[in-house]
Amino acid sequence: MSHAGKQVLTADFTGFKEEEMLVLMRELVDLLIENRSIARLLVIHKHNYLTPNYMKELRSYRKEERNYKVKTAMFGLNLAQKMILKGYNIFENRDVREFKTKEEAMQFLLSD
Repeated sequence: MSHAGKQVLTADFTGFKEEEMLVLMRELVDLLIENRSIARLLVIHKHNYLTPNYMKELRSYRKEERNYKVKTAMFGLNLAQKMILKGYNIFENRDVREFKTKEEAMQFLLSD
């Protein structure tokens, strides 16, 4: 989607099981690597789990696009997911932000 001339890619993992999440994540990362003009990503995680396999796969893909900076915001996370995200940011040297609402996440993504 595009807002104020800024392109925001949205990935909605709501209700996905692990295998569905892995498929969407692989497609998403491939799209980001192929299309370097995408600089903002909104990720929705509701009613799912950030499983060890998913996080392992995410870390391996993130290394492929490490030189490419994507401003990322998430919302819909439960408490456990927020803690996993905090650890991910620390250990992977990332700055993925978590928000309570889609509106707050979009405001962050569109700010420069």
